[in-house]
Amino acid sequence: VTLGSGATYSEAYSVVVSGTDVYITGYENNGTNDVAKLWKNGVATSLTDGTKKASGISTYVFGSDVYVAGSESNGSKQVAKIWKNGVATSLTNGSNNAEAYSIFVK
Repeated sequence: VTLGSGATYSEAYSVVVSGTDVYITGYENNGTNDVAKLWKNGVATSLTDGTKKASGISTYVFGSDVYVAGSESNGSKQVAKIWKNGVATSLTNGSNNAEAYSIFVK
């Protein structure tokens, strides 16, 4: 399965299967920055707007909620983030480099 447009590079870091759905998390470069992405059954959703470097690293599906852990640049540092159903929450304040590598919900 090809992820991304193929015009630039993309990487996948996490694959989760829930029922008949396949979720893949990673990033796709937009020609300038890496855009955090979530692919569901091959259809991409951008988690970031592409103005800063970002990546999704880990995925977890709990019921109808989809969680992604990763990071997004604030210009000089990487900020650890989680996305729940596409809505971002910063885990760090951006004063130091940080990334979230895993997520689990109970």
